This record gives sequence, C-alpha cells and structure tokens, in this order.
Amino acid sequence: MVWRKSIPILIILLALIPIASANPIPVPTQLPHAGLHIVKPYYGQHMNPGKIQVKAYLVMWPWKPPIEPLSNAEKIAPVYPIIGKIYLDGKLIKTAPFRPIYWIKPLQSKRIIPPYARFVLDTTINVQSCGKHTLAIEAVYKGRVIAKDKVVFYVDKHEVTLTFLSPRDGQVIIGNKVKVAVLATDRYAVNFATNPAAFAKIFVDGNFVVRVPFKPYVKPGMVYIPEYNTKIATATIKVLPGKHVITVVATDVNGRSLSKASVTITVIPEISIPTTSIEQS
Repeated sequence: MVWRKSIPILIILLALIPIASANPIPVPTQLPHAGLHIVKPYYGQHMNPGKIQVKAYLVMWPWKPPIEPLSNAEKIAPVYPIIGKIYLDGKLIKTAPFRPIYWIKPLQSKRIIPPYARFVLDTTINVQSCGKHTLAIEAVYKGRVIAKDKVVFYVDKHEVTLTFLSPRDGQVIIGNKVKVAVLATDRYAVNFATNPAAFAKIFVDGNFVVRVPFKPYVKPGMVYIPEYNTKIATATIKVLPGKHVITVVATDVNGRSLSKASVTITVIPEISIPTTSIEQS
C-alpha cells in the first residue's frame, strides 16, 4: 500500500522538526570586557564624617552602541543599563547607575584598539562612624558583575592644633602693643582648603578683643612647604601693663570652636628718659 511506504519518510520528517521545550536552555551571551576604577575617595584618604562623594569610571570594550553617534561628544546609552552596587565594609548600602561619557570608534584612535565606551558613577553616601572603612563597587551589566574595585579610606574628626609663634609663654613685653601670631595645623587636612580653621578669636584675661581670619602659612624662600596644611592668623593688640593671659580660639566658618591655646605674658610700660641740655656760657 502506498501509505505504508510513506511511513518511513514521515518518521524522518518528524525527526527533522525541532521539538519546542517548555524550559529552553538559555544561550549564554558574550559580555564585553570591562575595567572599573574608583577615584573618590582615593586610597588612604582622610575625610570628615557626613556626606562623602563616590566617583568611579568604567571602561567597556569592545563596544558598539545601538545607534551610532553623530559625533564623539554625543553620549551613548547602552541597551541594558549598567548598575553600580556600592558596598561599605561589606554591606550593600546603595545602587546608582553609570552614565555614559563618550564612545571611541576604532578609526578615531591612531592605535589599533577595539571600540570602547567610558561611563561614570557619581553619587554620595553618608558615613558618620569614625575609623577605617572599605568601599567596594560592582558594575552589573545584564545581571552579571563585569567589573569591581575597592578602596580603603578613613573618617576622622579634624584635630586642629594651635601653636603660638608670638608672644612666647612667660615673655616680658615692653610697651602696650603685643603682636599675636598663631598657627593652626590639622594633620588630617590635605591642603589649605581642607583645613577647617577659618577664624581666630583673641581673648585677654577672658575678654574678647578681636577676630581675625586664618591665611595659608608659607615659609618665605621655600619651594617645598612642609606646612602645606597649616594656616596662620596675626593681629596686633593693645594690652595694659601687668600680667595677662592671652587665649586664641580657632573656629570654622560656622563659628564652631575647634581648638584653643593660651600663653601668659607680662607687660611693662616704656620708660622714657628725659634729656637735659647744658648751655655753655
């Protein structure tokens, strides 16, 4: 019979038809290479308690955007968002997206490199506890971690130390004018700007006299300045004869007291010697 002869052919055709599965095996997709670098905070940085800026750059290659940019300055967004997971001391505290910065074509570089894209994560976290901390960031693309980086930083309450340049403790000063010069040093400050000392309040025997600003302290004639994180405040005040205590209080821009130091001086009046003229006859 004809239908009996066609059975083997029918079996072969059925074998060639793919059978749909209820749970198909996912085909793994190749992820681009990536490199992540945390720039803020930098490794070993000392910072104040409070809000801390977190900034990291991500480079992915090879990279081809869904739509080719009209120019190199045009930002290219990926089809799938790139999420940054931020960990503090091993605990996930925040997630933030990576923003695209630019895309480099192969012909835009003189070197033979694959096309790549650069992204940035820029956000803030709140750290109040002082001490050593570890910040880690994972870049997640298509549900997978493609790059990670971590840094160690320190949170400290700034310790401003005041040092009198003049007058010296126990100094005897002739006349009623006293020059006050005091240094404010913060060992955790990176430079002048991060030293929180802003003003110096000068007191004589507990009575307020004047407030003067702190300025960067530079030793004259020095190329390298060891006191790069030090500021100086100077003023000339009038003091009555006798023994006095001069106190200087360093404050920040908000008037919060940071540190204070005192010296004891003795002021004696100037002695004027009268001159006599001898007339010759």
